[in-house]
Amino acid sequence: MKNLRVAIWIAVLLSLLSLLELSSISHGYFVRQAAYLGVALAAFVITSRIPVRFWKFWAPVLYIVSLLFLVGVLFLGGTGAKRWLTLGPVHLQPSELAKFSWILLIPRIYERYGETPQILTAGIVTAVPMLLVLIEPDLATSVTFFVMFVMVSAVLGRNRVLLLYLTLVPLAIIFSFSPVLFLLFIGLSVGIVLWMRLRAGVALTLVFTLITVGLLSPVVVNKGLKPYQRQRIVAFLNPEKYRTGPGWQTLQARIALGSGGILGKGYKKGTQKGLAFLPEAHTDFIFSSFGEEFGLVGTLVVIGGFLILLFHLFGFAESLEFRYHRGVAVGVAAYFLYQSVTNLATNVGLFPVAGIPLPFMTYGGSHLLAEYLMLGILVAIQRREAESHLHTTW
Repeated sequence: MKNLRVAIWIAVLLSLLSLLELSSISHGYFVRQAAYLGVALAAFVITSRIPVRFWKFWAPVLYIVSLLFLVGVLFLGGTGAKRWLTLGPVHLQPSELAKFSWILLIPRIYERYGETPQILTAGIVTAVPMLLVLIEPDLATSVTFFVMFVMVSAVLGRNRVLLLYLTLVPLAIIFSFSPVLFLLFIGLSVGIVLWMRLRAGVALTLVFTLITVGLLSPVVVNKGLKPYQRQRIVAFLNPEKYRTGPGWQTLQARIALGSGGILGKGYKKGTQKGLAFLPEAHTDFIFSSFGEEFGLVGTLVVIGGFLILLFHLFGFAESLEFRYHRGVAVGVAAYFLYQSVTNLATNVGLFPVAGIPLPFMTYGGSHLLAEYLMLGILVAIQRREAESHLHTTW
């Protein structure tokens, strides 16, 4: 069984790099994030010492509580995008609690139910928080649940056809905005169907569904997305044309990264955030802000850190013996994969601005607490697996 020590130290390193950059942006951000980190590390230590069976038993309760918070934020979250609950001096983002509780609950469903009911039940349990987060509205965060669901289902589920639908249909929606890419995608899907030797009726139904979804997606997107969400997609495709509007963030992030050069401008010498050209330098674009001051070398350290983190998390998940433990570990790894890749892709202009925090680095307490809670759960799993192995050996 692979050890988690390297992954944990990488998480701490990324958190310290975040504090370094936040101290350059604002002393207030630095102090508050340092306090958040202290709370998160304390939660990590406590969580790691609680037996896994405790979290497994209480997972349904935590899930229901998280849903209540998600419903509450729709009524008490103020005007505009309703993503935060204010509880006195504390600002809580319920979607982060929902991700944590989901990761604990879904593997339990796969462990308890039969093959067909398990994936349907898991799909319903996933769809509820997804829809509530989508209503806030927070499209990118709602997708986090879907990504985790697909990856956990791929490891624990056994229904190949249903999993194909869950994977290929969303890809059909994405590729439908480019006729060339969509045709290539359909060709690839046909190849996958032939390779898997599915029954003719099943194969034709799947391909027909993909083509139908692809043709209808542009219409649905134009009608269903909020105006600012459509603007972000348009600006992503051609940021130069919308440089004074929705393309501003993407262009300024590129300028910040490019102007850093090899070694960067130096600590507190970044001009993009200093002159307020780079918006949200402490949240969505902290990677670009870090790259401006510490250059290509600094960005490679951050990217390398995330690659090492993901490598060890997926390796740890693969090494686990118990089905529930493996599902939780894959869910955690999927969370970090989606969050890090989406945020980094946004910063370099490969993805529309999504508002997804960069794990351990973006300013904020809710996501940081959830991330260290997840690592704490993995340490508890590691201890339980080691105990089991010891008993088996004896």
